Amino acid sequence: MRDLGAPQQGRKRAPRRTDGLSTFCNIGQIGHLIAHHTPRYLGATLACLSILMGASQSASAAGWDACAAPFLAPVKPATDPPPTDPTAYGVSADSAELVSGGVSTLRGDVHVVRGSELLTADELIYDEAGQQLNASGHVKYWEGGFHLSSDKADVDIDNDHIDANGANFLDEASHARGEAGRIQLFGSDLVKGEDVKYTTCMPAREDWSLVARNLDLDYVTDVGTARDVKVFFKDIPIFYSPYLTFPLSDKRKSGFLAPSARLSGPAGLEVLVPYYFNLAPNRDALVTTRLTTKRGAILIGEYRYLMPWGAGELDAEVVPDDGVRGGARGSIAFRHLGSFAPNWTLSLDYNQVTDGDYFNDLGNSLKLTSTTHLLRRAAVAYTAPEWTFNSRLETYQTVDSTIPGTSRPYKRLPQFLFTTTRAERNLTLNWNLYAEAVHFDRNDTVTGNRLDIAPHVNYPIRRSWGFFVPTLRARHTAYDLNNSTVGSNSLSRTTASFSADSGLYFERETTFGGQGYVQTIEPRLYYLVRPYVNQDDIPEFDTGEFTFNFGQLFRHDRFSGADRIGDAHQVSVALTSRLLSNNTGREVMRASIGQIRYLRDRRVQRAGQARQTSRSSPIVAEVTGSVGPWTLGAGTQWDTRESRSDKHTIAVRYRPGPDRVINAGYRFLRDTSEQADFSFRWPWNSKLDFVGRVSYALSDDRIVEAFGGFEYENCCWALRTVLRRFLRNGEAAYNNGIFLQLEFKGLAGIGNRPQIFLDRSIPGYRNDF
Repeated sequence: MRDLGAPQQGRKRAPRRTDGLSTFCNIGQIGHLIAHHTPRYLGATLACLSILMGASQSASAAGWDACAAPFLAPVKPATDPPPTDPTAYGVSADSAELVSGGVSTLRGDVHVVRGSELLTADELIYDEAGQQLNASGHVKYWEGGFHLSSDKADVDIDNDHIDANGANFLDEASHARGEAGRIQLFGSDLVKGEDVKYTTCMPAREDWSLVARNLDLDYVTDVGTARDVKVFFKDIPIFYSPYLTFPLSDKRKSGFLAPSARLSGPAGLEVLVPYYFNLAPNRDALVTTRLTTKRGAILIGEYRYLMPWGAGELDAEVVPDDGVRGGARGSIAFRHLGSFAPNWTLSLDYNQVTDGDYFNDLGNSLKLTSTTHLLRRAAVAYTAPEWTFNSRLETYQTVDSTIPGTSRPYKRLPQFLFTTTRAERNLTLNWNLYAEAVHFDRNDTVTGNRLDIAPHVNYPIRRSWGFFVPTLRARHTAYDLNNSTVGSNSLSRTTASFSADSGLYFERETTFGGQGYVQTIEPRLYYLVRPYVNQDDIPEFDTGEFTFNFGQLFRHDRFSGADRIGDAHQVSVALTSRLLSNNTGREVMRASIGQIRYLRDRRVQRAGQARQTSRSSPIVAEVTGSVGPWTLGAGTQWDTRESRSDKHTIAVRYRPGPDRVINAGYRFLRDTSEQADFSFRWPWNSKLDFVGRVSYALSDDRIVEAFGGFEYENCCWALRTVLRRFLRNGEAAYNNGIFLQLEFKGLAGIGNRPQIFLDRSIPGYRNDF
């Protein structure tokens, strides 16, 4: 290898003048242009094709653990020491005929090297007058893990034009390889390819490939164009497009995304064809044509925007003519969140469907088919350092027509909320205030205005060994009613309460399984007193009763909303023990047990409920822990009067590794429901995983939801298939569906993407591809 002007060593060379050779070697960068720019542009372009097909993963992000052997470029030949200047080129050959100002020829094992780059060929011809360069015979190029080979390459130096025939390329970093019948490079602005083929599979097993008859890459406009594009899987064509355009950079571009298909009971076989609109840097839209065998065509639109004053999304579906029900149907949803002035925020949420059966007929999830009410809300809020103000207009569309009018939620037209958010300080008298003014409206029932004011003060005493927090609360609520059934339209109620929350912390060092831990014992005592105030004449606009659990032991009211304020004279006693790791401080296990002792009857109740006379609440106990691959969560409520459990839950997870998990759960609520749940993801071998879930209602003796399937991952492609069955809302009928996704690593995923569904349905599930 020779640096220009340096003494020749190690290889025979014809004794010629070096000025012509110097000129030629300075042009040696053309080898770098042929092999370095062209294939890299080509690889980037073929990756861009994956965007058109809905690529879910870049080549660099794909995992290649399933490949049996490393993906390596051919071994780079050894060379003489390169030029000391990394920007200079060295040239060597078995023989050379150099003509100054004419045509120079190098033959036999020609090497052109610059830094870590190497170009080899059987012959190089340089026409200095015409500024033409021709490399022929086993043209090869190496740079790092990238390799290119070609039958021949012609270069027009003045016009910066390269024309290479029979090119093959391989890139270790992106696990990609391919070939092209012809590649033309016009400077750094334009690349043209003919008969291009691309894959990430190993050479011995080419399971999939992408083929394009013509490929044009315009780096001035950052737009690529491909014609006659086919994707083959197992030698079977599965995708074709006569013409595609796509972006060559991170810039978004309008165009078709990957189509998908699914099967559901109410709609039949569905094919979804999405088209993406890049409207502006801050606005885009997605229009999907959903073709179904039972319902006909459905048009789905999604529009998103991001403005200085806020962001939002508008979603709409239109069924021009339902093939089963008949007539036009549809839905619309709009969401916005933004700020129009300092400290001011605006949020909008609007949802509507044309009929109550829309989600049952056309929804594709249990969450949608179980929807009973759709929210419509407009809210304006002001946030200051120590207080907030909210104003709202809120109403609902009741989707389930079987719900009677008296059981539907009230409209809030309008609602005003004022809340102070002053931080609590130790050994200081703290105060905060909550205030609300709201108008409730609903057809054919009592309506009216409600004013609610609730201040409170406390004086916390907190130490490292314990705490004591006394709190005094007051609450005044006034009503101005319409259609009242109690004879008076003006009602008011004033209550006051006192609570004292206290607890101690005890710690000790302990060992378990050879590991050091800190065990705590934390007794807690909570006292609450509030006099009885008759509230039978007050309507229930938004009142509910909190579900009893461990946290309810220390809540200052058993009711939500302002229409019922519970009378109380009670003491809550609880004990918590925690196990903390000495090494990390992480909580390994926690166990809690507690009970409320009532010192008098609870007379304030919701309409139709009798006074509560029990002297104690159920004993509530909870335990959570994580030891090795096992995670446990369990809770129970024991009725001491009836000597029975009214509620218990248990959830166990076994996760010995990131790719395997088993979940089992059971939930029982007396006279309401009893349900068992089991889900898993477990590998059969290094390539095949099984997934599944069964949710079974023991109280109704029927399956609520069930699915099962598998995930297969090969070296360069992966397949997911999930069959699903779930109960439709309010009916004994089921919806059936199939998820299918075929993903080519480094290129694209075709079909539905069930990983979002699996993430939600199998706790602990992790997507590996």
